[in-house]
Amino acid sequence: MTGAVVRATVRVQVLIHARPCARIARAAGRHPARAVVRSPRGEADPRSVLELLLLEAQPGELLTIEARGPDAQALVDAIADELARAVQEE
Repeated sequence: MTGAVVRATVRVQVLIHARPCARIARAAGRHPARAVVRSPRGEADPRSVLELLLLEAQPGELLTIEARGPDAQALVDAIADELARAVQEE
């Protein structure tokens, strides 16, 4: 990744299942910036539902979102918003 880097840390409130992962992947696909989501078990390309599911994000864990590119802040915000939305669904 090249260009400016934007980072955010989000505390997961609920188990992140397939539906929120699919919304995150759709949101990430709408941005030209590239990102990575990191958990204690690894990292994932947020455009991949499978990679996000394999992070096995658990309630109480911190996820780090890092994006680089022309709209990095918008991409980080979109991913964080979808994680927050997952809490509202529960």
